[in-house]
Amino acid sequence: MLTETFRSELLRSKILVAIIAGMLVLFLPAAVVSPEGFLSHLPRQHPVAKVCTFLLGIIAFELIAWYGLRRIGDDPTRAGSLGRLRVLIAFFETSLPSMAIFGMGFIEGRPVQALLIPPVLLYFHFVMLTALSLDPRLCVFSGLVAFLEYDLLAQALVPRMAAAGADPTMLGFGQHHGRASLLFFAGLVAAFVAEQIRRQITRSFQVVQERNRVIGLFGQHVSPAIVNKLLQQRADPVSEVRHVCIMFLDIRDFTTFCEKRSPEQVVEYLNRLFSFMIEEVNEHQGVINKFLGDGFMAVFGAPLSDGRDSAHAVDAALAILQRLQRELQAGGLPTTRVGLGLHCGPVVTGNIGSALRKEYTVIGDVVNLASRIESLNKQYDSCLLISQDVWNAVPEDGRPALPEPTVLGEVQVKGRAQPVKVLKLA
Repeated sequence: MLTETFRSELLRSKILVAIIAGMLVLFLPAAVVSPEGFLSHLPRQHPVAKVCTFLLGIIAFELIAWYGLRRIGDDPTRAGSLGRLRVLIAFFETSLPSMAIFGMGFIEGRPVQALLIPPVLLYFHFVMLTALSLDPRLCVFSGLVAFLEYDLLAQALVPRMAAAGADPTMLGFGQHHGRASLLFFAGLVAAFVAEQIRRQITRSFQVVQERNRVIGLFGQHVSPAIVNKLLQQRADPVSEVRHVCIMFLDIRDFTTFCEKRSPEQVVEYLNRLFSFMIEEVNEHQGVINKFLGDGFMAVFGAPLSDGRDSAHAVDAALAILQRLQRELQAGGLPTTRVGLGLHCGPVVTGNIGSALRKEYTVIGDVVNLASRIESLNKQYDSCLLISQDVWNAVPEDGRPALPEPTVLGEVQVKGRAQPVKVLKLA
């Protein structure tokens, strides 16, 4: 927030410089084209020089203020200095129209024109632009300064205006007090605007932080849809038992491939290969949980589930194989074979790690069995093997779109006493 405040202060100074410079550019031609009518409301002696000096003085002050803000910067350790400088700038800026009124009414001896000169309108510019400070208190302070200074100057000038034969309608205290009150209300409006802008910036900052937290927890390869759903929940995934479908993917003969290529070529190959695979996993509501060098592990059904997790996993696996074939036919990849294994069941999901580094992890026998099923692809010269549990979990309405599975029967899996019924889909 300090950085945004610092930037807003710099922007406000630049806007004010642009406004005053514009007034200066408009004043000079008008003074030349219509000197009699235009200069009648200005100082009697050297009016052009005095007005230009006044406007250039404002520009000089804003440049000095801008330099001071740049010197302090957005260093959090100097927040107090920045706050004091902002109050000083707001007070001086709001007092500039008062200086013009005082000079015209008391020094030049033209009280009637003092409250009618164009610089009086600068009160509103200075007060409203304090909204860019993102500090409602500073906005109210600026409005209060404008109210008090204008009100006191008007009271002091009314007797002089009466002595100068001013129109009686200009001598009423009520109208001048009303104008001063409008300046204070302008400060309140600026405070409201500043608070709204501040809240929007804070909310946007929190959303970005939350999004970064989610991406940091689940990895960068998380679909936007899942990130948005997790942001809506606004809570860390708790450790719980969930029914998920686990996918393991392995690149065949990867070691041989690496022996013949440089590390740069291997990384480029993996990036090209994984890019469309990640897209398919995300497209089918999965999450890449781990990269394993020559493959990855994906989870369907955690941290979010729609009840069709096994169907999504099967569809994603088939889509990966189809995309791989298209890439090979197009010549975008060297000869590549992959093996995929799917298994579903209950697992424990949750965050593991410390406050400095956490990782969303899936733990359970389902994970180990999915990895074992994938390794059977070498034995059966297949590309996609699934357990009977996965096939049973696919809804009936989704099966017609799938290839007819080949039942491999009860297969003895390494590390397990009981055989597992495995089906071949590709």
